[in-house]
Amino acid sequence: MGSMQWTDEEANYLKAIFTWQEVQGDDMTSDRTSRLSQFEAQNRRPAEAKGEVKTESDFRVLIVGAKGCGKTSVLTRFALNSFKDSPDPTQGKVEGGCRQSIQIDGLSYNVDVLELPSKHLTTNLMLEQALAITEGAVLLYDITDQDSLELAIRVQRFISGSFRSSNPKNRGIRRDYGLVLVGNKSDVDEEERRVAWAGGFKTASAFDMGCSFLEISARTGDNVKEMFPAVCREILRLRQQSRKRQEEAEIAALLRLETQAGAGGAAASRNAISSIGGRIAEIVAPQITMASSEQPIVLYHYPYSPFARRISWYLALRGIPYMQCLQPPIMPRPDLSEELGVQYRRIPVLTIGRDVYLDTRLILSKLEEAHPSVPKLGASEPQSKGVQRLLAALTLDTGMFFAAMSLLPRDLPALKDPKFQKDRASFISGPPAGGWLSRADAVNKIRDAMELLETTLLADGRDWILQTDKPSLADIEAIWPFHWLITLPGSPALPANQVSAELFPRVFAWIQRFDKAVGAAGSSGPKPRKLKGKEAAQLILASRHNEDYTGAELTAADGEGLTRGSMVRLWPTDTGSGHRDSGKLVHMDQAEIVIENLRGVRIHAPRQGFKVRAEAGL
Repeated sequence: MGSMQWTDEEANYLKAIFTWQEVQGDDMTSDRTSRLSQFEAQNRRPAEAKGEVKTESDFRVLIVGAKGCGKTSVLTRFALNSFKDSPDPTQGKVEGGCRQSIQIDGLSYNVDVLELPSKHLTTNLMLEQALAITEGAVLLYDITDQDSLELAIRVQRFISGSFRSSNPKNRGIRRDYGLVLVGNKSDVDEEERRVAWAGGFKTASAFDMGCSFLEISARTGDNVKEMFPAVCREILRLRQQSRKRQEEAEIAALLRLETQAGAGGAAASRNAISSIGGRIAEIVAPQITMASSEQPIVLYHYPYSPFARRISWYLALRGIPYMQCLQPPIMPRPDLSEELGVQYRRIPVLTIGRDVYLDTRLILSKLEEAHPSVPKLGASEPQSKGVQRLLAALTLDTGMFFAAMSLLPRDLPALKDPKFQKDRASFISGPPAGGWLSRADAVNKIRDAMELLETTLLADGRDWILQTDKPSLADIEAIWPFHWLITLPGSPALPANQVSAELFPRVFAWIQRFDKAVGAAGSSGPKPRKLKGKEAAQLILASRHNEDYTGAELTAADGEGLTRGSMVRLWPTDTGSGHRDSGKLVHMDQAEIVIENLRGVRIHAPRQGFKVRAEAGL
C-alpha cells in the first residue's frame, strides 16, 4: 500500500475543482470555499481523533455523475451511514469528499473519495485535473433517469480517450484507471425504473477499459459499502498489472545485458551474468498470478431448500457477490426451462457466466476456484481434506436426507398441499437404497450422526470442525441436515427425549455459532440482488462461458462410445430423473460432464449420480 500525501500542486487541483468561482449550481453553498474547507477538516484531522492508526490514504477515487443522481447522498451514507432527504443545510451531509477505512479481502485500507460537481462535466479541464490526481472513479447514475446513464457513458469515453491520447497535456494522467459503474436508487418501485439492471450490466461490460457494475440505494444503504471496495479492488489489480509490465520490461533489458556480457567470455563477464541472473530471479519469484475478471453468479433457489442453503451459506461466508432468482418449490420453473433451456428440476442451480452448474458438490467445488483473491473455505492439508470429504459422504451418501424427510413435521403447510404432494411423488420415483425408514429408525440415524460429532470432532470443545477461525467447508458439509431439522417451523421434527441441547450440547452450540457466523457475514458482505427470470436470462446469455475446453481431452468418454460434439442426454440417477437435458458433448472426464444446449448454455454435472447417453441410443 503506497503513501498518497497531498502535494502543493495537487492541493491546487483540489482548489480548482472544489472551489469553482460560480456559487450557483450543483450542490454548491454560498460559501465558495466550503467544499475545500470541509474536505480538509475531514482529511487533515489527526488520526488519533478518529481512532485510526493510519494518516495516509491508500487510494484516491473520484465520484462523478449527473445532477440529481445522489452523489452527496451516497457519500453521506458511505461516511456517516445516514441518509438526509432534507435540503436543510444544517442536516449532516458529506460534500466534496471524505476519507474512510474500507476492508478488501480481510485487509484495511484508507480511501479518499473526491466528488466532482456535475456542472464541471461541461468542461474537460476540470475532469482532466480530477483524473490526474485519482486512480479510479465511481460513475454514478440514477436508475430512474436514462439520461444520467448516457452521461456516465460519455464520461467513460472521455476517460478512455484521455488515457489513450498522445496529447502532451495528458501526460500526467496515469495510464491505468479503475472504474465501477453504479446505479443509485435501487429501492424505487419497478414502475419508476428507467434503466434495467441487465442494461446497466451490459453497459459496464461494453466499456473498453473493463468495468465492474452494481446497483445501490443511498436511502437504504444497500450495497453502498461494497461500492468503493469494488473500485479499489480494481485499482489493486491494475497496480499489480503495472508492476508486472515493469518487471517484464526489466527482465527483457537484463536478458539483453546478459547476452552482451556473455559475448566477452572473461571472468568479469561471468560475474556480470551471475549478477543479472540473480536480479531476474528476484523479479520473477514474487510475481502474483492475475485473476481474470469474475463472471456474474446467479443462484436459482427457494429459501427453505436445505441444499440451497449449503450454497448461500458458502457465498455469504466467503463474501462472494452474487444474484438470486427465486423459484417456486414445485414445478414448473419456466425461468430455467423456457429462458435457459435447462430441464433439470432439482434446486439449487448456479450459473457462472453462461455456464450452469448442477448438484451442490460440483457447485461448491467450482465456487472454491472462483474469486481467487478471496480466501477459500475448503481444506488445504491432506488430513483436513480427508475429514471434509468423509463428512460430505456422511451427510450426502448414507441416506441422511431421506431419513430427515421421514422426520418432517406433519403440520408443515407444504405437506398438506395436494400440489406439493403430487410434485414430490413425481420427483421421487421410488424408495431410496435400503428402503424407506420408519420414524424411529430415522431418529436413530440422525442421533447416531450427532453422537459421532459430539464425541469425536467436537469433543475437545473446538468452535469449528477443522479448528479454523471461522466456519469452513467441512462445517457446511457436516451441519446442513441437522440445521434443517432443528430450524423447521411447526412441531419439533426431533423428539426432545432423544435429540436435544441437553443430550448433545456441543452439537447444538456449534449450530448456534454457525447461525451467528453466517448472519454476521451476510450483514457485512454484499447483499444478493433479486432478479426476475427474464432479467437473469438476459444477463446469463449476454455473458461469456466461464470455462474454456479448447484442447482438453475427453478422458472418460470412450467407455460410453461418445466423442466431442456427440448429441447426448444428461440426467440424475436418483431423484428428478424424468427431467433430462439434451445437447452436444463439450467435455467429459472422471469427475464432470459438460454439454451445450441449443441456447448456447453449457450445463455441468458431476459423474457421480448422473448418466449421459448418446441420443441415438435412447
